[in-house]
Amino acid sequence: MMRPHTKRERDMDEITRQEYQKEVQELAESIKTECREYGRDVSDALHETIDGHQWVIYTYFNFQVLQHSENDGYALENFGTECALTESGALNTAALAYGALYGDVSEALNGWNGPDDDDDDTASD
Repeated sequence: MMRPHTKRERDMDEITRQEYQKEVQELAESIKTECREYGRDVSDALHETIDGHQWVIYTYFNFQVLQHSENDGYALENFGTECALTESGALNTAALAYGALYGDVSEALNGWNGPDDDDDDTASD
């Protein structure tokens, strides 16, 4: 008989492409809301949101992010090749996943630079 999954095991399930794309859109909307409501800088909110996301923090998810991302090379292109390796020479999957998720959420923000970019139709979203 199979035992039921614990919450931790359920949280560690594989990410589907659909779940990934949905999460990217939700993160972008969350960043917009945070900036509108609290006057946060978009760049700071984007960095902190991605840097603290479980898909970046947990190695288990890093390759899945890279698998589903449209920006899997973002870290190398924008932060340089040195970000790909740790000091010990191991592959820095967290940095690569950070770059990929950052790139995807940045694209989902679609050039939105803050509440001043809102027009009358979207300001009440």
